[in-house]
Amino acid sequence: MQKKPITKEEIKRGIWLYDNQIPATVIIFKTNYKPGSGDYEDPPEIGNDQWGVFYRIDHTSTVNPNVFTGGYGELESLEETITMAEKRFPGIIWGT
Repeated sequence: MQKKPITKEEIKRGIWLYDNQIPATVIIFKTNYKPGSGDYEDPPEIGNDQWGVFYRIDHTSTVNPNVFTGGYGELESLEETITMAEKRFPGIIWGT
């Protein structure tokens, strides 16, 4: 079976200040791939990889601004993803 190429497109970028002083970059990406857990005990919608339109949040480390350390989401709605980012990174200042 041929694998599909995974795509990733930057949709929105912002700056969040950890402890109101240490900047971290937060980016929302649109992707066509949502990795599953791989756990056979999980239901298929969680355990299996999925193809479609998803949005995820990545952010840089507060120790090294050149390193992305985390990702959240793979949600199907951009609006939900923005809301998740704004809850996780309160006070974020969006640039795009």
